[in-house]
Amino acid sequence: MSECGGRGGGSSSDDAEDEGGGGGGPVGSGSLSPAPAASSEGRLRRWLRGASLMARRRPELLCGAVALGCALLLALKFTCSRAKDVIIPAKPPVSFFSSRSPVLDLFQGQLDYAEHIRQDSEVVLLFFYAPWCGQSIAARAEIEQVASQLSDQVLFVAVNCWWNQGKCRKQKHFFYFPVIYLYHRSFGPIEYKGPMSAVYIEKFVRRVMKPLLYIPSQSELLDFLSNYEPGVLGYFEFSGSPQPPGYLTFFTSALHSLKKGDSGRGTQAVTLGVFSVHLKDFELHSFRSLFLYE
Repeated sequence: MSECGGRGGGSSSDDAEDEGGGGGGPVGSGSLSPAPAASSEGRLRRWLRGASLMARRRPELLCGAVALGCALLLALKFTCSRAKDVIIPAKPPVSFFSSRSPVLDLFQGQLDYAEHIRQDSEVVLLFFYAPWCGQSIAARAEIEQVASQLSDQVLFVAVNCWWNQGKCRKQKHFFYFPVIYLYHRSFGPIEYKGPMSAVYIEKFVRRVMKPLLYIPSQSELLDFLSNYEPGVLGYFEFSGSPQPPGYLTFFTSALHSLKKGDSGRGTQAVTLGVFSVHLKDFELHSFRSLFLYE
């Protein structure tokens, strides 16, 4: 429209005649009339009048057109409804650890099986992972390294907690991966939140394996009093019974200390020591003990 207006504003009468092709129309009609738009509108009107006239003369054509349109709409609706069923299911997960690994890999998220075999082992490490997670992939080699050292004493189990059809994904709601849980018999979980390094993981697993520090001599007792703070010292007579009164409570308290203490969260764990030597020559009134019981 702006282009047509610009051309008409600066033309003479001779130019107008040239543009109009030599006459027949008014002067300047070739430059000012919006011929393309008017012709398109006219053709549309003529087509509508022709269609209306045809419908009055032959109504069966109108009915056929309406029926054809309805058939097309039904076919489209049927096709769309069928398309909902054509959904490619997600590919099943594959092993995250190799078959030769000392880590048992439950890559289909079989949390119920993990809980079942956990009951038969004294110490269990559960490694919950997401196969796409970079941290899980990086921690895999570290867990395998620890398992190669302790698999004869600790059961290492990895569980895919991302597979949407697995029980782990349905029952657990982790906000990050990987997650490491440790169990000592029926006690747990004790979550490890330290660095994902084999050195630190192995150290923590060994503490769960032996949560009490056994002190067989007076020299080691002095070392405990000098180096472990906060700490709790317990004296038990093991001659009469392998588990003297109060020992099981003391043992459980050590596991509670690990659960609430260090493991990468900046909180110092309380060390619990057990000795069976007499303290005739030691003054323990200055020894400070601290324990936070859950």
